Amino acid sequence: MEKNSSLWKSLVTEHPLCTTWKQEAEGAIYHLASILFVVGFMGGSGFFGLLYVFSLLGLGFLSSAVWAWVDICAADIFSWNFVLFVICFMQFVHIAYQVHSITFAR
Repeated sequence: MEKNSSLWKSLVTEHPLCTTWKQEAEGAIYHLASILFVVGFMGGSGFFGLLYVFSLLGLGFLSSAVWAWVDICAADIFSWNFVLFVICFMQFVHIAYQVHSITFAR
């Protein structure tokens, strides 16, 4: 239990406060997320295209959430990107289940 509380404490209460805007907030994580979005939107149609799209978009939203929490200290951007990551993950699992049920005969 102590280990979980220390993780929570380090993420929330001991997180460094942002007093000013950073001039150069677009670092490597931001550009990684942008590249994942561009490549993710190039996905095709069909089940495997949807798996491709939702996996890369989910990773892009996760990268954006990490960027928002670590680099720019924006809780609203973190929250939206994390919610969108969870939605993409659930959609990926749903489509993977549909592909699995089509691939293997009962």
